[in-house]
Amino acid sequence: MSNRPIICSICLKALDSKLDEDGVTYIHGEQHGDLGHQPDPIEAPADWRGACDFCSTDQAAWELPAKTFTAINNHISAENWAACNTCAALIEKNQWNALVRRVKAQYLEKHPGLFPTDIAALETQLKTLYRDLRKNITGGMTPL
Repeated sequence: MSNRPIICSICLKALDSKLDEDGVTYIHGEQHGDLGHQPDPIEAPADWRGACDFCSTDQAAWELPAKTFTAINNHISAENWAACNTCAALIEKNQWNALVRRVKAQYLEKHPGLFPTDIAALETQLKTLYRDLRKNITGGMTPL
């Protein structure tokens, strides 16, 4: 396969990859909520442009170059991250805490009724993920 993202053929959302003893498995990201189907992985067409990899709500307009790394829970972050205008601006201004607040708010809209301990865990996971991402960024934002 090329370096194009792996997406679900049913909903056309980018899939997360998880590494376990059986190898790489493609899954829908938790940020999307219950989509009502199992992922059907395919390589994204050349003209595919997905949602923001951070907030998952707005269409991606920017790309943040990064190296592949293993994130929390053995999820694989495969190279570049897509960002909407709002998330890209926060990253460019080095406002990672504001980015965590934005992403958490968007997640809670799709997952109402979480316990306070779950919300605290989500915030910790986001901070850990973005700290790991920052270690692997290889350049500045570029327009898609």
